Amino acid sequence: MADWYESSFGERYVELYAHRDEREASQALRTVLSDQERRTARILDLGTGTGRHLRQLTDEGAEVIGLDLSSVLLGYARRAKADSWLVRADMRYLPLRAKSVDVTVSMFTSYGYFETDAQHRALAAEMARVTRHAIVVDVPNRHRLTQTLVPESRRELADGWATEQRWLETAPPRVCKRITVFDRASGQSIEEYEERVMLFEPDELEDHFRAAGFSREWWRGDYAGSQFSPRESPRMIGRFVRAVGIGAGE
Repeated sequence: MADWYESSFGERYVELYAHRDEREASQALRTVLSDQERRTARILDLGTGTGRHLRQLTDEGAEVIGLDLSSVLLGYARRAKADSWLVRADMRYLPLRAKSVDVTVSMFTSYGYFETDAQHRALAAEMARVTRHAIVVDVPNRHRLTQTLVPESRRELADGWATEQRWLETAPPRVCKRITVFDRASGQSIEEYEERVMLFEPDELEDHFRAAGFSREWWRGDYAGSQFSPRESPRMIGRFVRAVGIGAGE
């Protein structure tokens, strides 16, 4: 049986998440990367999707590699920015040399897709292996999410509508979403997708990267760069820098 992320990132995903726009991407990147990094660094955009972060970085002057498992989403990225390097691969097995990028960014919840903590530790080690200087990871703030989760919502689409059902699991902590698409003419359900993302405590995420040779530089709580608050922040954005002389890739 295929994992959920092998089938959920197709044409319908682009429509469902169209509200995640270029303005948001620009604000996020200015929060997590320095001016110099955005202009001159070699950056791996892990889970690049349609390439909205990739486009912003390339326009500012960075050399960017966009990596994703979805050939559909990479097609959108390619049409939008053909002069960037685009790679189709599983993020757990990066086809890159050790320390071949300056910074790796994992934006908009592309960390947390797998079933076990051990798998995410292995992912952190693989990200560390290819990264010389800094890693940025952007995930939901677990505690705020549990307080504000909307169990069900509806979204209008070009050819019908979609219902989105959300729930939490506890062992391990995970947020899940089931998206059902309905045809406008018949009213019948025509597509169904699921998303399952593991949720982390700050010290758990920090430990993943510490074990891989990176130490925390800071936490931020949203794309505007607010200080992280476990009770209030919608996001948990961590920047980790290589601890010289230890860890993966040394």
